[in-house]
Amino acid sequence: MQKALREAKVHTSWIAPHDAYESAVSSFVAALLTPGKRNLFLEYFRDTIGLLAWLGMLNSLSMMLIKYTSPGVPDCYQGNEFFDFSLVDPDNRRPVDYASRGEALIELAAMVQRKAQGQARTLFKNAPQDGRAKLYVIWRLLMLRRARASLFLHGGYMPLTAAGTHAANVVAYARRYAGSGVITIAGRMFGALGVAAGALPCGEATWGDTQIALPFLGEGTVLRHALSGETVKVAAGAIRVADAYAAFPGAVFEYDRGEIGAASR
Repeated sequence: MQKALREAKVHTSWIAPHDAYESAVSSFVAALLTPGKRNLFLEYFRDTIGLLAWLGMLNSLSMMLIKYTSPGVPDCYQGNEFFDFSLVDPDNRRPVDYASRGEALIELAAMVQRKAQGQARTLFKNAPQDGRAKLYVIWRLLMLRRARASLFLHGGYMPLTAAGTHAANVVAYARRYAGSGVITIAGRMFGALGVAAGALPCGEATWGDTQIALPFLGEGTVLRHALSGETVKVAAGAIRVADAYAAFPGAVFEYDRGEIGAASR
């Protein structure tokens, strides 16, 4: 909290700390979080924090999709491979529990090896307190970047158009190189979709007729989901977000030799 106050630089800062102001804010926050019959705020806060944390988790995953597939070099604060609940940018000088992250990676690798149906959904059973979903996305996308190094190093960037009822709730683009590519579809403003705490924004009920136009891909081109392993096919120059988000609240697809005409940039 002190870091948040000082970095806001409104009434206090690291260079010119205002002790009285910080003390008053600390007392105010402590009172808000103290249980008691007269503390109506705390009851309301407990009722709403679950939903806020869930939506924040979904936003975090969308950020990972974009960060690890956009042009440039992806960056992750050390220790932020799991979800972080800091009020401000986390301090990456803190000690990192590498052992727990290593153990989680071993478990994730075993999960993928089993190829269990709906395995990706198990990552959200205890989320957002369990940070494996974020680690899973980072791990799989780093593996994708390594497997398609030329594409991520030399590939072009092409924004994609969304259409349909919830077109405003997705951001999509393609990275293309020598006839192959990667397509990212990241959700946004999940609260506007009516997502409840503990519910994944997946399937027809959430996305309806929303679709992403892929005019550069031929009919029937097979797209493989880098996170869930499922496949979808291009139909009428597009894919439905309901299909892209069938099992995971985010999508990164890869394809080979599916482009119409000459090799892409």
